[in-house]
Amino acid sequence: MFVANIENTFLFGTLVLQGYYYWTQLRARDRLALQVIALVPILLEGAQTILVIHDGFDLLCNQWGANPEAVFNAGYLWLYVPVIGALTGFWAQGFFAWRLYMLTRKMWVGSVVTILALIRLVASLVCGALVYPLKDVRKFGAVEKVVAVWLGSTLACDMAIMGLMVYFLTQSRTGFKHTDSLIWRIVTLTVETGGFCCLLTLLHMAFYFGIPNHSWHLAISVLEGKAYANSLLVLLNSRAELANLNNAHEHHSLSTLHPATASANQKSITVEVSKNTFNDDLTATNGRSFMTVDSTRREKQEYHV
Repeated sequence: MFVANIENTFLFGTLVLQGYYYWTQLRARDRLALQVIALVPILLEGAQTILVIHDGFDLLCNQWGANPEAVFNAGYLWLYVPVIGALTGFWAQGFFAWRLYMLTRKMWVGSVVTILALIRLVASLVCGALVYPLKDVRKFGAVEKVVAVWLGSTLACDMAIMGLMVYFLTQSRTGFKHTDSLIWRIVTLTVETGGFCCLLTLLHMAFYFGIPNHSWHLAISVLEGKAYANSLLVLLNSRAELANLNNAHEHHSLSTLHPATASANQKSITVEVSKNTFNDDLTATNGRSFMTVDSTRREKQEYHV
């Protein structure tokens, strides 16, 4: 419980920083739907952190030394792992499902992720309901079948999100060096955030099924909601970085060329500038999309030499 508290509080601090960055840098230009998407996981994980700290304080301060059996007390574990954690995970996975649909415009792609996320949500909520009356972490092995469905569907959903996102992003490569570099940046973010979530799920499964007589899996399980919440905020906040990189590239590319006024002894040349688009759209806001790397258009500009 002590290790779980430290890890959980650290990740919540990271989430608060992500939320602060979003609030100060991106909130004003996002529509209400995106603001809600960013706010909900912060509120859920804030409540989860309070409950984890409560159980940790009760065990390590109130009960320590006076009641040896207190170390096996489940406390609010039934609520902040399989319930709140599941809600946060479903919120993030649902967002990624919508993002995949908007990226591909293929209903089946978003449906696969949504179905897996729903299976995970239902299994985790059932697990919470079964664990609630147990009150003792040593009895958690009685729900291993439900936990298997919960963690199995979680891993399948995360791998589907990561695999589909990487596949369709790489298929969107254009041949334009700058645009492709931005696409690869999004791919890197997808692999990093999705890989972290998959790693936690694998560790949870390994500790729960591989070492059933110990409660080490609990130290991992309390972190899963934070991983999803941070992944979602990282994705939203990455728009600022990508926009800055794109603007810097355009400024550098065009700053060396300046249209001049034609004179009698000048020859004119026509430069055609092609800009390819990769549009990862969640929803439009005043003509702006969720994440636009470039716009598809061709412009001609006459320069004089």
